[in-house]
Amino acid sequence: MPSQATPSPSPARIAAGIPEVHSGLYWRIRFSVCDQVVLLELPSPTGTESVLILRDIEMERARQSARVDRVACPADYTPAGGLSGDRETANAQAAVECLRRVGITRVVGDRTLPLIFADFARQAGITVECDPNQWVQERRQKTAEEIQHLREAQEVTERVVQMACELIARANVRHDGVLLHEKQPLTSERVRAAVDHWLLDRDFSNPMAIIAGGPAAADCHYLGSGELRTGQPVLYITERAVFELIDGEVTLVEIAPGVDLERDILAHMDFTPSIAPDLKLMKECIFREEPMGLLAMLPPA
Repeated sequence: MPSQATPSPSPARIAAGIPEVHSGLYWRIRFSVCDQVVLLELPSPTGTESVLILRDIEMERARQSARVDRVACPADYTPAGGLSGDRETANAQAAVECLRRVGITRVVGDRTLPLIFADFARQAGITVECDPNQWVQERRQKTAEEIQHLREAQEVTERVVQMACELIARANVRHDGVLLHEKQPLTSERVRAAVDHWLLDRDFSNPMAIIAGGPAAADCHYLGSGELRTGQPVLYITERAVFELIDGEVTLVEIAPGVDLERDILAHMDFTPSIAPDLKLMKECIFREEPMGLLAMLPPA
């Protein structure tokens, strides 16, 4: 009988970054820290051994929480020439030294691997390859644990949005339209601080929340700043309809061409909105594949 081929061992892999902002790395190790860490996945007789290299002051916490086989600090892999005083340079030196000690000559990194790691690996005779899809498919397939976390995060998000809306709704109005809370102007910053505080009290962290009003709020990257005011237009835009807040009521003002009001919109809502007496059709050019000609629609400068 022909001999059965031995499967090739998995390649060594490397990733480096700050888990607090590097979502892929955090997903892999389930450990958050605001300093750079290095993850090495090394072929072993039983499969793969994962090694996490990070600051020595974080090692004990990582041993308790990180989903890795072994935790180390750069000093555990000091190369012959010593470690740099620069923390990120030392991480790269230690990672390459760890690879060298176990005889790795080829390592695969993800698309975010800092160039300094590839440079030190090259100097040590280790080939670095890039896998731009590393962990991408795995992250898309949610585990039961991740689904439960998403449900909890969604529920908490809904509650904190309600809190923020109620804070704004209860505000008094100054003669010039500025909202007041506890006799002081209610600003984007104050509402954002209230959101952060509410979440921290419930052991949730939060990226910078968008609390914006006025025309600038149409910019999805504008976080908002300054005093909040009444008399600002509020629009809710979907692919099927446009709603506007008019006199405190959510009012349907535009509907997409070909959409049935009852079947495609109202049947999917938990409440019945007001319907504008002059309900309009959304512009058909929005739904075409070719350019909309938006420039020609703008008023002259």
